[in-house]
Amino acid sequence: MTQSREITPPPNGPAEPRQRNSWAVVLTAGLISFLVMLEINVVHVALPVIQRELGTTQGVTQWVAVGYLLPAVILVLPCGRWLDQIDRRTAYAFAVGGFGLTSLAAGLAPGIETLITARVLQGVFASLIFAMAPALAALAVRADTQGRAMSVIATMGPLGAITGPSLGGFLLDTIGWRAAFLVVVPVCAVVMPIGLRTIPATGKAFRLPDREWLAAAGLIAVSVGALLGGISLAPDRGPAWVLLALLAVPALLVWHRLGTNRPVLDLLRTREISVAALAIVTGSLGYAMLAFIVPYFLLQVLDTSAAVAGLTVLAYPLAMAVFAPLGGTLADRWAPGPVALVGALLVATSVLLVQPLASDWSPVDLAWRLAVGGAGTALFGGPVQAMAMRAAPRPLAATAAGTLQSGRMLGFTLGPAVATAVWAVSDHSVPGMRNALTTSLTIATLTAVVLAAGLLLTARRARPAATPAVAEPIEVMPEKALD
Repeated sequence: MTQSREITPPPNGPAEPRQRNSWAVVLTAGLISFLVMLEINVVHVALPVIQRELGTTQGVTQWVAVGYLLPAVILVLPCGRWLDQIDRRTAYAFAVGGFGLTSLAAGLAPGIETLITARVLQGVFASLIFAMAPALAALAVRADTQGRAMSVIATMGPLGAITGPSLGGFLLDTIGWRAAFLVVVPVCAVVMPIGLRTIPATGKAFRLPDREWLAAAGLIAVSVGALLGGISLAPDRGPAWVLLALLAVPALLVWHRLGTNRPVLDLLRTREISVAALAIVTGSLGYAMLAFIVPYFLLQVLDTSAAVAGLTVLAYPLAMAVFAPLGGTLADRWAPGPVALVGALLVATSVLLVQPLASDWSPVDLAWRLAVGGAGTALFGGPVQAMAMRAAPRPLAATAAGTLQSGRMLGFTLGPAVATAVWAVSDHSVPGMRNALTTSLTIATLTAVVLAAGLLLTARRARPAATPAVAEPIEVMPEKALD
C-alpha cells in the first residue's frame, strides 16, 4: 500500500497557472454571506411589533429569531460535507433559491406559526450558504489571491450582522416588519443568474442527504443545545449547570465515530486548518462578548440614545471595511498566518482599551477603541480563512469552509451566553461588565497565542535538515506524474 503525500504549492506562487480569477463569483459569495448574516439581526428590533400585530406572546415571538439561528449553527458543518458531494452550480441554485423563497414566505406569513416555520426553513438554507460562500470564493481564484478573496467573505458577513439592527429599524419605521424579510428577495433574484452564469458545474448528481448525515446533524444539535443550556443556567443553578453542559461530551464522541465525519477529522489533523479553526472559535467568542456588552454600557452607563449607540458601534464594521483590502493584500504578498496574528493582537489591544469602561468617556472615546478592534478583525478574518483554505484539498473545499464557519457560528452563539453569565455574577453591575470584558480579553489573547504557536510549529517543521557532506542527486518527478 503506497502512502500518498499532498503536494502543496508555495504560498506566494500560483497553484493553478491556467486558472483565471473570477471576482464575480467572489463578490456574489460575499453578497450572499451578507444576506444570511443580515437576517440574523435585522428582525430583532421588529420582534415587539410582530408580537403585537400577530397577537402572540413574547416567549413565542422569540422563536422568530431563535428559529433562524439554531439551524444555521447546527447544520453548517454537515452541509459542508453534503455540498462537496453534489454539483456546485446546482447546490448554489438550491441554496440561494430556497433562501429567497423562504424569505418571501416569512414576509407574507399570515400568522406566527407560519412565520416561525418559514424562519426555521430560512435558517436551513442559510446554513448551506454559510458553508458554500467561502468555498466558492476560494475555488474561484488562484492560491496567490485567496487572501483577498477570503477577506471579502470575512468582511461582508460581519457587516451584515452588525448593520442588521440599523437596517431593521429603518425598514420598521418606513415600511413595516414584513420588509425585514422581503428585502432579501430581490437581491436573491439578482445574484441567482450571476452565480449560474459564472460558477462552473462539476457534473456531480444532486441527491438528498442520507440517514447518517441526519444523525450527524442531530448529534451536533444535542451538543450545541447542552452547551448553550448549561452556560445559560450557570448564574442561577450553581455547579449543576456543568452536568447539563457535559451532555455534549457523549454526543461528540458518537459523532466522532460516524464514518461520514471522517473527512472532517482528517482536515482537522492538518495543522493549518486546526489552528485556523481554533483561532476562529476563540476570536468569534471574544468578539461576540465585546459586541454584547458595549451597547449596554452606552445605553445604561453613558445614557446615550439608541441612535448614538448605534452610530458608536458602527466604528467597528467601518474600520473592518477600510482595512479588509489591506489584510487580503498583505496575506497574498507575504503569508496569511503572520498577518492574522497581527490582527489578533490588535483585537486583543482593542478589548484592553475598552475594558476600563470609564463612566466619563464620551461615545467618541469608545468609538476609536472599537475601531482598533475592527481594523484587527479585518487583518485577522480573511487571512486566517485563507491559511486554512490553502491547505484544504479542492474536493473538500466546502467541508473545510463548513468546519471554519461552524466554529465562527459557535463563537457568535456562545458569546452572549458567556458574557451574560459572567455579568450576572455581579448582579449586572458595571464591574460585572468589566469582568465580562476581562474574560473577552483573555479569550482574545488566547487567539493570538494559538496563532503564534501554530506559526512556530509550522516554521520548525519547515526548517531544512542539515546538508549532508556528499549530496546525492534528487530525481524530480514530472508534473504529470504527480497528478
